[in-house]
Amino acid sequence: MTYSVKISLMSAYRIRKILLANKNKLIVHQNFVIESQIDLEKVLISLYHEKSKIEYYINQLENLARMHQILVDQQTTYGVNEVENQIFNIFGLNPKSL
Repeated sequence: MTYSVKISLMSAYRIRKILLANKNKLIVHQNFVIESQIDLEKVLISLYHEKSKIEYYINQLENLARMHQILVDQQTTYGVNEVENQIFNIFGLNPKSL
């Protein structure tokens, strides 16, 4: 089953940067070293098989990426972790146990 799902270039860029910046803090099933190795759409399709769910999560990711950018631009730490955790949850990523 293939769906035409696309995350905007700016959102994909920001989400990949967030994932790379936090890769040591997360349990990741895919070993990635560079940003271009992270295929966000492929991950979403493998996690959520229904087109409506994939579209829903793409919309969520677009909003979260914009929110993250605003918070970073405002140089505030309040809320950044919460936004990042929501992004991690969408991709099925969990924090490593200490």
